[in-house]
Amino acid sequence: MGPSDGKIQLVDVDSGTVVHHFLHDGGDINDVCFSPDDSMLSSASDNHTAWLWDIQSGKVLHRLEHDYQVQACKFSPDGKQVVTGSSDFSAQVWDVQTGQPIGERMRHQGEVSNASFSSDGKRILTSARDGTARIWDASTGKPIVPFMVHSSALREANFSPDGRIVVTVDHDALQVWDAASGQPQNS
Repeated sequence: MGPSDGKIQLVDVDSGTVVHHFLHDGGDINDVCFSPDDSMLSSASDNHTAWLWDIQSGKVLHRLEHDYQVQACKFSPDGKQVVTGSSDFSAQVWDVQTGQPIGERMRHQGEVSNASFSSDGKRILTSARDGTARIWDASTGKPIVPFMVHSSALREANFSPDGRIVVTVDHDALQVWDAASGQPQNS
C-alpha cells in the first residue's frame, strides 16, 4: 500500500536507495503492483483512477478511470493487461499498451475489493464486500460460473497456481471452491 499523500517510492532493497518517486495525485493509494517483467508499476487510488507507470522513466503511461475509488490492481501473467477493482461495484480489464478497456465491466452488488488473473491469464477472479466472488472471462468480461457466496464481506480471493481451485476468505471463514463449477469443496 502507498501512503496517504499519494507518493510512491521505488526503493532498491539491496542499498536502501530511493530509485524513483511516483506521485499519484488525489488521494490514498490502495494497491500497487509490478508487471511480470518489472518494466511497469500500477497504482490504484481513492481518486477514481489506477495509473500505469514506466519504471525506468517514471512517466505515467495511462490513467485508467472508474466512477469511484479503485481498490485493487493486478497485471496479467504476460503483462499485456491489468485488471482493476473499484468501489463503483465493478472490475475492468485494460490493455496496457493503449490504456483502453477490454470486454465488459464485471459487476457486483458491492465494492470490488480484489481482482486478479488466473495463471493462464484467461480468467479473472473478483471478490466484493457484498460477500460474493466470481470468475469471469478475461477477454469478454462475461461470467463463467455463478457467484460464490459468503455470509459476510470478502477480504480476499485467490486462484490456486493450477487455476482449478479458488479460495475465498471473509472475516470468519475460509471457503474452497471448484473453479470450473463455482461449487463449494468443503463446508
